[in-house]
Order: sequence, then structure tokens, then C-alpha cells
Amino acid sequence: MLFQEPTIYLNPSMKCGLQILEAILLDEIDDKKTAKQKILLALSNIGFNEPKRIYNSFPNQLSGGECQRVMLVISTIRNPHLLIADEPSSSVDAFTKEKVFDYLKILVASRGVSIILITHDLPLALDHAERIYVMNEGQIIDNLLTENFTTSERSNYAQKLFLSNDRLKNFVRSNERNMESDTFLKVINLNVYHAASGGRSLFFNKKKHAVINASFSMEKGETLGILGESGSGKTSLAWSLSGLIPHQSGSIIFNSQISKSDIQMVFQNPGLALSPKQKMGSAVEEVILGNKKKYGTNISPKLTSEYFEMVGLDLSLMDRLPHQLSGGEKQRVCIAKALAARPQLIILDEAVSSLDASVKIEILDLLLEIKNKTGLTYIFISHDVSVIKYMVDRVMVMENGSLTISEKELLID
Repeated sequence: MLFQEPTIYLNPSMKCGLQILEAILLDEIDDKKTAKQKILLALSNIGFNEPKRIYNSFPNQLSGGECQRVMLVISTIRNPHLLIADEPSSSVDAFTKEKVFDYLKILVASRGVSIILITHDLPLALDHAERIYVMNEGQIIDNLLTENFTTSERSNYAQKLFLSNDRLKNFVRSNERNMESDTFLKVINLNVYHAASGGRSLFFNKKKHAVINASFSMEKGETLGILGESGSGKTSLAWSLSGLIPHQSGSIIFNSQISKSDIQMVFQNPGLALSPKQKMGSAVEEVILGNKKKYGTNISPKLTSEYFEMVGLDLSLMDRLPHQLSGGEKQRVCIAKALAARPQLIILDEAVSSLDASVKIEILDLLLEIKNKTGLTYIFISHDVSVIKYMVDRVMVMENGSLTISEKELLID
């Protein structure tokens, strides 16, 4: 089984290489030296340029996409007959996705592995599956050959998925921008380092240069996109801007006094961003009460309900726990929490990568509607070009920690 969320699956206290080694030694056929060479080869085959670094890293030192590929190696290193791959590429960029599926094709061709691919990504299924089952509310409602999918009669639900994906893929925004002309944020020569494995002790570990001399500016009301591969430094930049991690040099300058609550983040995995023991209404109310100064005397029980209605959630969900909500509903709660802080800037880090096309469109439309009403400024981080095209006014491309700035029009083709 290859699970969707690597941060839940991988042991945070073990280096990735040892976790793969553990899977091999269960067969009791390899000595450790031979097993390590086998692991390094597998890591190289799945697209890692520095397999030794991955082998010696803890999961928290890797990006989500890198952790996903480590999980894939663990799942396949013992040559299974059947691999159940649950959203194996939802957290990786297009280039890495290609590497992952090239690896899976090799497994099928050379080892005869059968694969059940579970995905919300319809184009992915059409490209790589021979047959497609469409499920809705626990029921299989379509059973179609891939080659006949576009011409066969489909259920209304499958048709909705197909049309939503088509709309996202072919969308072209107008050049109108709802933003002010004054500079809202200026970043000058920002550098962020992380501890990286490879040293002999805690005091002599190497450092990874995650963000290298990043410089850019934003206007108030702008939506700025950051596009890049897994591990390119996008999240490190976002976390530094939000104050979650320190930067070692450079400057982050806002045009006015901004408190921590004025910058909010919506994370990739809403399940990890919500307390499993806290009801959803309480989670939003907690944010409101923590920002009393912004609300003054206007705090009332109705406020929580208003935020639920703002993000299109039924009020009955206020009394539910996270495990009782769908992925899309949980992400809406996270957006409601971010809005409840009445921020000036919201940073969305792969906020829709785990959602199917129809829910993804709903969330993106919701964010655009809220921006038009409130004049919020967004930084939208994604590896999905179609999502970037749908949302942003301008895009920066990040590669190996460095930024290049492009015009949005360059991405339309």
C-alpha cells in the first residue's frame, strides 16, 4: 500500500534510509551493505539526484514530494505482486510526477506488478490506467475502458469531473487586476538555511541553502504565484515570510506595521492543520477570540456562523470533528480560520493539490470571490500550472532555491 500522506506514514524519528532498510531486512535475504546499495539505486531510479542525502535525511528535512517518493520506494522495494497507490502524485510537481510514473511503468514491465491507482486526477488516470472505475458516496457508478472514456456514456458525477478539469485546464483570465498601486511587501536578498543530514554529529551537520538571495516585491491586493518542483524551496520561502522559520540574512519589509496574525497560512494538508479533538465551530471561534483587538465590541456567537457561510459550509458541520468531514470541507474550515484572523496577507501552500477537479474549482472560485470582496493579498504556492493560471496576476518560478520572475502570459501556452 502506498498512502497519500507521507508525513503520517513515515516515522519522524528514523532516517529515511533506515526505514527503507527495515522493509528489505524483513525478507532476511540481504546483508546491510548489499541492501544499502539496492536502496541507493532505487532512490536514483525514482529521480533523486542525491540519493545519499535522501538516505541520511529525516522526513522533516525533505519536501512533501520527496517524502512521497521515499514512501514509494518502501512500498516497492520488496517486489510486491500488487501495489495499491492512493494518490501517489498529489503532492509532487509535473516533472516529479513523470518520474514517479516512469518508475511504476518499469515495475509493471519488468516485474509484472499489478497496480490499483486511486486518484482524483482524471487526466492522470486517463494517461496511465487501462480501466477506470468512478466512485461517488461509496458506490462504483462507472466502469469504463480508458480508450472509450471520452466517447462512452458517463454518469453525471463523472461528467462533472470531466468538465471541471477541462475548465481548469483551458481557463484564461482577463488582465484586469483588483489591486492598489502601492508596494505592500518588499523582500531583499533573503537567505534561508536548513540543517541537512550528512555530518557526524549535531554540531557538524551540513546546511542546505533552501532560499538563495530571493528578492521581489508585491502590490496590495495582488495574487502572486510561486511555481516550482518539489524541494525547490517554495515552502521554505513561505514559512520565512510568515515568521514560522527564521531567515539568516536579507530583509522582509512590509509597508505598514503588521502583526503575526495579519499573515495567515493555509497548508497543503488540512487534516494535519486541525486538531483531531476540536469541533470545527470551536476551531474558528478560537481564532476570533484570539483577535479581539481587531473586532472590538463586535464579537458575538453569530460571527463563527458568518465565517462558515462565507466559505460555503453548512452550519451543521460546526459540531463535527475533522474525521467527520471530507478533504474539501476540512480545507474550507482552514480557510475560514485564516479569514477569522482578519489578515492582510494569506499564503496558500499547495492548498488545493489534494482535491479533485470539481472541489478544486469550488475552492479557487471561493478564494477569488473573497479577494474581490475584501481586497486581500494572496501568495499562491503550487506545482500545478493550471491552478497558477487560474489564480494569479504574476508568477515567480523557483528552482533550487533561486527565484526567476515571469509574466503570467508566458504560462498560458
